Amino acid sequence: MTAVEHLVIGNLALAPAREEVAPRPRLTVIEGRAGERFQGHMPELVIDAQRHGNVPAVVAACFVCLLLTVSFAIGWSVITGRAAMADEAFSHVEMEEVAVEAGDSLWTIAERHAVDGMTTRELVDRLKELNDTGSQPLQPGDVLMVPIAS
Repeated sequence: MTAVEHLVIGNLALAPAREEVAPRPRLTVIEGRAGERFQGHMPELVIDAQRHGNVPAVVAACFVCLLLTVSFAIGWSVITGRAAMADEAFSHVEMEEVAVEAGDSLWTIAERHAVDGMTTRELVDRLKELNDTGSQPLQPGDVLMVPIAS
């Protein structure tokens, strides 16, 4: 045996020895059906399963569902409330016609004609609806209806 072979074998010898593991108990099949001797033990198993098994999982699942429902309700009320505020802010605004100049975008026009109570993003969306521009780019000379800056 050479020194290299001895070294490799020596390293394997340093591995921890495996402990003897007791074999797992095996199930025993009993012929026949559940008789009277098992009926007395079943209620105890059901009560034990209810006490320790699924109850915490069911409570946790109900709590998560409740939390999601409350979060959804709060989010929905914030979104609809914000939309109602934007509608209210836009309803009292006078409109004017503006000609698009070179380099203008809906964003720059919305910034120049800001409406109190509306963000620039909301005003851009309103201008798209009001002027039916969709996703088409603005061309110099186009005429848009915009709110008079407040």
